[in-house]
Amino acid sequence: MKRAMTGLEGLEFVSGGFSAGCEECRAAHDICCEHKAAALWQNGEIDEELAFSWTSCDACNSTLGGSRYAVHGRDGDDLVHLDVCLDCIEAIND
Repeated sequence: MKRAMTGLEGLEFVSGGFSAGCEECRAAHDICCEHKAAALWQNGEIDEELAFSWTSCDACNSTLGGSRYAVHGRDGDDLVHLDVCLDCIEAIND
């Protein structure tokens, strides 16, 4: 059974993974600026190792524990960071 991904409504250009332009991604990796984050990402120096989390999925609001994946979308000119569950990342990538 597919869950409704209401947290993605209104977003365009949704994709998964680290984004150098995202303040939350940079903060999670303790990187000060977008330029440095982009260089580290291009050199393969950013580790996106997942960890178990009990936080709810930002896409489907599931409260089941599991790995959370960084996903980004555009709301007009704003970059929106979401942490989503495996089911949602698979649905986004379909």
